[in-house]
Amino acid sequence: MLARETLTLGLLPEKKRDWRTFLFSYSMCVVLVLMMLVARLIWPDRMSNWAKYTVTEIIPRPDLVPEKPIVKPKPKVTKLPHSEALRLRR
Repeated sequence: MLARETLTLGLLPEKKRDWRTFLFSYSMCVVLVLMMLVARLIWPDRMSNWAKYTVTEIIPRPDLVPEKPIVKPKPKVTKLPHSEALRLRR
């Protein structure tokens, strides 16, 4: 590249997208979702078995002992002496 040439920033031309590829990809997604919905309607008992699972404990849990709640003492409230001098006069 010669030193006299200046660099300019510009956008590269965008490639034109093929609408057939776009249509095919979305139609495959729709077909896949419809197949899953139909499979749920045809075999409902088989798919519900997938949700049933059991948990096997490798290490047994220790017995849980409830902790005693911490009781905070209520603060003492003392009444101020009633004085006529503290009242606002109108």
